[in-house]
Amino acid sequence: MSFIEILLIAFSLSADASGVSTCKGIAVNKIKITDALKIGLYFGIFQMLMPILGYYLGRSILKEIFKYSNYITFILLFIIGIRMISDAKNNKTINDIINTKELLVLAIATSLDAFAIGIAFSINNIRVLLPSTIIGIITFILSFTCFIIGNKIGLKWQTKSLIISGIILILLSLKSLFNI
Repeated sequence: MSFIEILLIAFSLSADASGVSTCKGIAVNKIKITDALKIGLYFGIFQMLMPILGYYLGRSILKEIFKYSNYITFILLFIIGIRMISDAKNNKTINDIINTKELLVLAIATSLDAFAIGIAFSINNIRVLLPSTIIGIITFILSFTCFIIGNKIGLKWQTKSLIISGIILILLSLKSLFNI
């Protein structure tokens, strides 16, 4: 597998995490650099670990569980999207947005497709460590950056941005459901 192919896979896999990071940044009133690092690390680490898990566990029983990953991702992103729209309509801001439990759920939900890539690597006898590391690094950088950019957008247009972010998360959930 060429380096360009690895980069293309990394950017593709990081798209959902970057979108969610942007939405999270929009929802926060004031961010700290540690918040952006936490977002980047959660998404980056999960995007790095999931292909490795898929590689080593993909041919076993986890393949059966993976059949439902689109539905799991749909439910999680849809619920969070609805919550963001509801909060915007009630003029709520989400100051505790860097809630570890929610961030863990989002990191898992946005990295399930990386698990499938790990299965593909395994089936095609492609070494997994280098691609997984690059996927994690790209996802970290993009999630970190998108969180900060999202916050800059959100500070200007908080309510509208929350509604748009909620809609984006719902669209991402539908994308996952229909495997678009």
